[in-house]
Amino acid sequence: MATHLFTNKKTKQRIDMRSFVIAGLIGIVFCAPIIIYTYQFGFGIWNEHSKWAEMGSALSGIYSPIIAALASYILIIQTRSQNRMNSYQTQMHKNQNEMYKHQYDQDFINRNEDSTHFYINELKHLLNQQTSLEKPVSEFVNQFSGIPEAELRSSQNVALSKLFISNHKNIFYLWSAITNGLVGLKSQSDVAYKSSYTSLLLRINTIITHESCLALDKLFYSSQDIDKDNLHFLSRI
Repeated sequence: MATHLFTNKKTKQRIDMRSFVIAGLIGIVFCAPIIIYTYQFGFGIWNEHSKWAEMGSALSGIYSPIIAALASYILIIQTRSQNRMNSYQTQMHKNQNEMYKHQYDQDFINRNEDSTHFYINELKHLLNQQTSLEKPVSEFVNQFSGIPEAELRSSQNVALSKLFISNHKNIFYLWSAITNGLVGLKSQSDVAYKSSYTSLLLRINTIITHESCLALDKLFYSSQDIDKDNLHFLSRI
């Protein structure tokens, strides 16, 4: 902190010294023509109009380019200062936009992960429920994992998948919600999205087993008009 204050103080001293030098040079440039003219031709309250005209003409010829040069210098300084200000404001807006985007991305990822975790646990509960044959629903679901991809959309398997979904709508809705959430993460190229996507795939795969994930994807693919690439376990085969 002390070093920072010392550095700022030295910077301020350099700026003050430079301003003093510039002001001194401008004063010399403006005073020198009058001093030289007075030394060379004298100065007084003349009665002749011609002497006033001569002095005015001489000083005008000297000061006009000096004032023009000074005006150009001031204009250049103002332009540079404005450019620096514009650059600073542009960088500030860029930093703010990046900060807002990062915050939005993180909020989106957190909400998506929270929702997906809830859906996974609910889905696990439904898959573990016993059927009338005293077997867990997951056993019937997992039968779809062994069906070859080329046969998934045969009339028999489509009818079978739609029958299962009609009897287990909540399983279908939960898997649909999980799938759509993963699509939102997969569609982004940002590292944070990719990391969250990979992490969720691993968590889903662990909690409800890979066999059930693949079977649910195949059920979904068989019963819905959906591209295989939007199914996160079937597309990895």
